[in-house]
Amino acid sequence: MRSRIRRVQLIRAAMVVATVTLAGLCAMMATDWLFAPLPMALRWGMLGVWLIAVLAAARFGFEPMSQPISLLQVARWLEVRHPEMEERLSTVLELAGTSGGVSADLLASLAIAAEADAGKVDAAVEVKSARTTRRWGRPATALTAMLLLALAVWPGATSRLLVRAVAPFSQMGNAAAGRFVVKPGNLGVLAGDAVRIEVGYDGRSKNLELWMELENGQQISQAMTHDGGAFRYGLNPARNSFRYRLRAGREESDGYAITVWPLPKIVEPQVKLDFPDYTGVLPLEAALDRSIAAVGGTRVTLAGRTNTAVESAWLDIGGKRVTDGVVESAANGGRVSFSWALAAGGSGEAVVTLKHRLGREIEALRFPVEVLEDRPPEVVLLSPTQRDLKVRPDEVMALIYEITEDFAVAKLAVEADAGGKPPVMLERTLPPRVAGSKPPRFRGEEAVAIGELRSRFPGANEIRVRIRAEDSRPAGMGGPGVGFSEWLKLRVDDGAVSLARQEVREEHESAKQTIEEAIRAT
Repeated sequence: MRSRIRRVQLIRAAMVVATVTLAGLCAMMATDWLFAPLPMALRWGMLGVWLIAVLAAARFGFEPMSQPISLLQVARWLEVRHPEMEERLSTVLELAGTSGGVSADLLASLAIAAEADAGKVDAAVEVKSARTTRRWGRPATALTAMLLLALAVWPGATSRLLVRAVAPFSQMGNAAAGRFVVKPGNLGVLAGDAVRIEVGYDGRSKNLELWMELENGQQISQAMTHDGGAFRYGLNPARNSFRYRLRAGREESDGYAITVWPLPKIVEPQVKLDFPDYTGVLPLEAALDRSIAAVGGTRVTLAGRTNTAVESAWLDIGGKRVTDGVVESAANGGRVSFSWALAAGGSGEAVVTLKHRLGREIEALRFPVEVLEDRPPEVVLLSPTQRDLKVRPDEVMALIYEITEDFAVAKLAVEADAGGKPPVMLERTLPPRVAGSKPPRFRGEEAVAIGELRSRFPGANEIRVRIRAEDSRPAGMGGPGVGFSEWLKLRVDDGAVSLARQEVREEHESAKQTIEEAIRAT
């Protein structure tokens, strides 16, 4: 009996909740249909009231099930329905646990009579006949039938009203939204593009309004022009995103969104230059200024943030695609990077192109790229100043020179030639760099013994010498670069004046000339 009562309570509670739920839904749908268009605040208010009513109904319906049902309660419930039992069931249950004051024979006789009464009761019939189940079941069934009938006859309008009732935040239009045909509906454009909205409408109203909701929550109403059987509205250029819907009197379309994406660009581009190993120059990283210029063989990495998500990117130099970009997507736009090696002939104007998700290709950066040549060393002979000298065979001559080189000198030699004979290379130590010089300059002095030269070229009385310098550019990059000073012709003569005396004479002549110029000036 108690399990059957629990089952009836459960059914009753379900019917209570179903009745309140369906009644609330039907009331909200009817209100939306009769008083359309409803303000958003009112739709949210109706939803709140409906949810509170459903919770209250659930508490009212299911609360009895939280309380235990005793045999004494079942007995009294049966005695109310069957007065002929004269409360024998409840009396036996109440006195069964007492220890005195009641005659045992009387209690036994009463128990026999109560057992006979209980045997006459059909639990299935008693519980099934409960009026409370029918009282809540009938309105729930009627409301369900009404809702199903509405869905069968007006499926579009009814489903819209149902969704709007339970989801006020949805962009679904009211019951008459099916009369609007909106093009393009939802649309994404780039900033500066034109937006054209075209609406087909088969209702009775002759005026359509475009209701726009901006990103800051502001709402704007714009009248649409009627032309050629359709209503149109144009916005050129589009600057900000907005949501919109169409209204014709009380009829309201679905809601759509125009999303305006910013033109893709690279924010704060950075350049990293990884110079060839032979240069000995540390990597350089800095913001992209106006151009990129580096020696051939340098690997360039250009990277930066993007202000919006892009599908792909590439870099052209001189109209030729050099490399594709690596795109990293993120919620705030992501990053893009390019990497390529500078090679001979690779100078030109670089153009970075970004492809937006909408398919548009936008030029994001333009800058010149210059591939610098690693020039061979430039060698200048500083002393002696004369290029044709008579020297004694026992002289030791000092060659003072200066080398200008892009990076560093790798080899140094004094090259000697005696006309028609193979030249001789006299290896020398590398000169020191002039402190703070840019580009790097190296200055040194080499002692050349005339006797040693004559031993290399027996019988030669005229010998040419010069300074020969090599850089460290590898052969794979066209190296090494070689530079030479001017030739210095040495005439070997036993009767020649010594180089020391020549230097003194030159200094004397120079001082004399200086004095004469000063006198003439005064």
